[in-house]
Amino acid sequence: NRKKYSGLLLVGLLFALSVTACGMSGNGTTNIAQENVTDDSQSEELKLQAVVKAVDTKEENIVLYRPDTLEEQTFLYNGGTQIYSKNGMALVISQLSCGEIVDVVYNSSNQMLSKVSVSKDAWEYKSVKRLKIDRDKKTISVTGRKYQYDDSVLVFSGDDQLLLMDLHEKDVVTVKGIGTKVYSFVIETGHGYIRLAGHDAFLGGTLEVDKDIFLKVESNMLVTVSEGEHTVVLRNGDMEAIEKVSVSQEKESYLDLSKYVRPPV
Repeated sequence: NRKKYSGLLLVGLLFALSVTACGMSGNGTTNIAQENVTDDSQSEELKLQAVVKAVDTKEENIVLYRPDTLEEQTFLYNGGTQIYSKNGMALVISQLSCGEIVDVVYNSSNQMLSKVSVSKDAWEYKSVKRLKIDRDKKTISVTGRKYQYDDSVLVFSGDDQLLLMDLHEKDVVTVKGIGTKVYSFVIETGHGYIRLAGHDAFLGGTLEVDKDIFLKVESNMLVTVSEGEHTVVLRNGDMEAIEKVSVSQEKESYLDLSKYVRPPV
C-alpha cells in the first residue's frame, strides 16, 4: 500500500508540472507575443513640421499647429525627448518658444515626441521695426523683400497668443517663415497708447514724441507708441510742455496737461 500510494503521488506531481509548463510556454506565451507584435505593427514613427503654439512644462506636453491643415495637436515629451537648435546644438524644453517652426518625430500610438528640431527650412528676422504690413494684399516687407501670410499665421507676445489685428507697425517683432510664407509673428516690444487730457492750451499746436512722431494737437487725441518710456513735447506759440510718459503694452497712459494754461489775451 505504501508503494502504491507513493507511485500515485509521483504521477500526480508529474502531471501538475506538465500542466504548469504548458501554461507558461504554450498558449500564454503565444498570446503575449501576439499582443506585442500587434502593438509594434500599429505603432510607427511619424514626422511632422509645425509651429509651437504652447509648451506646458508641468504636464509635459507641447501643442503644435499645422498651417497646412489649420489643425493643432498635443504631443507628450519626457526626459528621453531630444531637442535641437537649427544648427544641431542640444536644447532644453524651456528654450522652445511659441512661434518656433519645428520638425518633430513622434510615436503614432501614444503621441510621444522622440525628437524636436528647430526646422532648417525656416528663416527668421529678429527685432524688426516699422514692419510694413499690407493687410489688403496680405503681404509684409522686410529688408526690401516681400512675404505673404494668410489666415493660418500665428501672433504671439511671450506665451500669449494674439490676433493679427493686434499687430501694429509700432511693435518690434521677430518674423518666422518658410519660403515666401510667414508662419508666425513674435512681438518683442509691443505698443500702447498715450491719451491727452486737459490740453486745451495746446489745441492747434504740435505734438512730438521722441523726435519720431509729429502730429497736430486735436481735442480728442490718442497716440499709438511703442511700450516703454517716452518724452512728449507739446508746443503752441510761446507755450511748451515737456513730459515723461511710461506706456505698457496694450494699455492707455493718460497725460494730464491741465496745469498748462494760456495767459489771458
